[in-house]
Amino acid sequence: MKRFSFSILFTVLFHFSFAQEEALWKHLENRLMEGVGVEELEENWEQLYLRWVHPQNINQVSEKELEAMGLLFPYQIEQLSVYRERYGDLLSPSELYFVRGFDGETVALLRPFFYFGKEREEKRPGLKELIANPRVRLRTSYHGKTPLSDIAESLADEERRTKGNWMHQGRVLTRHLALGWVAQQDEGEPWSWQSPRPDYLNGYVSLRNFGRLEQLILGGSRAHFGQGLVFGSVLFSGKSTAVISNADQGGFGFSPYASSGESGYLSGLAFTFRLTKRMRLSALYSRTKEDASRDEEQRGIKTLLVSGLHRTGAERDNESRLSRRLWGGNIDYVLNRSIRAGINVALTRFSIPFSERTELYKRHSFSGDRLLSWSVYASYDFKSLHLMGEWALSSTGGRGVFLSLINKISPSLKFSASWRSYTRDFHSFYGKTLAEQAMQNETGFCLGVSFVPSRRWTVQAYADYVYFPWHRFRVSDTNTRGKSFLLKAVFRKSAAVLFSADLRWKTGQQDYAASNNEALAEPFSAWQLAGRIRHRLSPDGWQLQWTAVLKRRGTQFEQAAGSGLFCDLSRRMDSWLLKSRLAAFRTEYLTRIYLYEPAALYQFSVPFYLGKGIKYVGVVEKKWGSRWRLSAKVAWTRTEEASEGEWAYFFQLVRKW
Repeated sequence: MKRFSFSILFTVLFHFSFAQEEALWKHLENRLMEGVGVEELEENWEQLYLRWVHPQNINQVSEKELEAMGLLFPYQIEQLSVYRERYGDLLSPSELYFVRGFDGETVALLRPFFYFGKEREEKRPGLKELIANPRVRLRTSYHGKTPLSDIAESLADEERRTKGNWMHQGRVLTRHLALGWVAQQDEGEPWSWQSPRPDYLNGYVSLRNFGRLEQLILGGSRAHFGQGLVFGSVLFSGKSTAVISNADQGGFGFSPYASSGESGYLSGLAFTFRLTKRMRLSALYSRTKEDASRDEEQRGIKTLLVSGLHRTGAERDNESRLSRRLWGGNIDYVLNRSIRAGINVALTRFSIPFSERTELYKRHSFSGDRLLSWSVYASYDFKSLHLMGEWALSSTGGRGVFLSLINKISPSLKFSASWRSYTRDFHSFYGKTLAEQAMQNETGFCLGVSFVPSRRWTVQAYADYVYFPWHRFRVSDTNTRGKSFLLKAVFRKSAAVLFSADLRWKTGQQDYAASNNEALAEPFSAWQLAGRIRHRLSPDGWQLQWTAVLKRRGTQFEQAAGSGLFCDLSRRMDSWLLKSRLAAFRTEYLTRIYLYEPAALYQFSVPFYLGKGIKYVGVVEKKWGSRWRLSAKVAWTRTEEASEGEWAYFFQLVRKW
């Protein structure tokens, strides 16, 4: 649920013209409405930011990197590879028009992130080059509700408190230097005009490509090396709808962090230094303050708190209670274009030790004040076969393994397979990779296939089998198993018309209360069917999309069903942009629908639809020249359970220099 705790899940500000920003955002928003997960788009933002700061040679970029960026569809990626193999290096952007499936919109999206021709020689920049042509963007937003939420109404009035969520973000960027920051205040948190200090403040300064110093970050950062067992920057553990990516969790090193998420990031010093042409050394030191609750005896830490909320007395007592220090490093060695290997090391120290837990499913949770994790990883390419893996150990005695392969059977067909095993005493505080819940107490095998028979059709599917040897939350049995499947098909009749559908099915076990009030682990099955039709009514004007979602989940004790119909309409007119949604839904708690909602520029909004009711959403954006943009969003929801409708509103102001 953490990914839905914030109205703005992740934001990275780009610094080219508003016209380019609109085209990029429109592309990513369409991918969201096609069913691509917000988590995947978050990683796309990371990749796009890095590519824009330091463009890459389009003749050197791999298919995996192109897929991670999210700018091209599978058919376009395949055709670009075919063109490079057949005709050699691309010498200018105009050559992209000769690649099958590429149009003017696609070429315009790619140009800021790549250069063409021969490899550039990187030289150490001087002071003037470091600070030349700075680009600045400031963004302020506010998100409120009427009536106030229950938590806001129940708080005492002895302190002035915010009535909604507000956030200010900024970024200053040159080709080699970047400065970013974020300040945020959540609804119900204390606020004083005499001492206007935000509840959450974070930022960074980043230097890239300064001679052999490839990256230096002071402040907020994230790290992702190898397959993510020790350092994984992804904010979720799950399976991607881009199914081939499930088998390749390869990382991209350090990246700056100035997001609204108030936990899970590093804060300190991180750098990557090129020792030789083939070897790179990365190191980091981080010190962060963590919210945490103590155990009943007040001797140690019971739970880390990640909500970032400091409204009530209890929440404020737990604020910044724990200090966490991390020393870590990575050595990455590239033998040739086919073989790559590396080592990760991470040592974490806590100011207060974690207590041993008495709950059965928590028996193997981390305890103590120190954890050492390390791993080795490698990858090997042989013709159309790509093999990779990582093996990790933690000082608690646990082991984590991730092995996978990707086989390009033909230009239109790809196959992937991965195997993972995380023992119940394996711990990694900064690792994130493919997992059903967390990287602990799990063994799984995942198969994926991607089939692109023509420029119009894309078919993707995966099947994942997972085994849990120990107890889990709400599962009292041991040796439980689960399965999950995805089948997704996309048909693009033209650039203006798109049809897509995806079917998800999952089985497993979960505890339910029997008639004698005892918890029994019973098998459950759940499925979801979603279909979408999008029609661009005019090249630069109206766009209409219909989305239908059906869900069902049940056991012998409980059955739940859910459904929703969503109509999205948007219109672009010179300096204006209008978006709207009409939604009708009927769901229960177990079948609530999470669906991307029309949002303002730089905002990912993924609310859930619960109960029986209707919802209206309207977004208006106005830009003045190339420097100012004002966005406003209003939503009205009415359900059978509520006596009256609830209003929510959002305002955002962006200024560019």
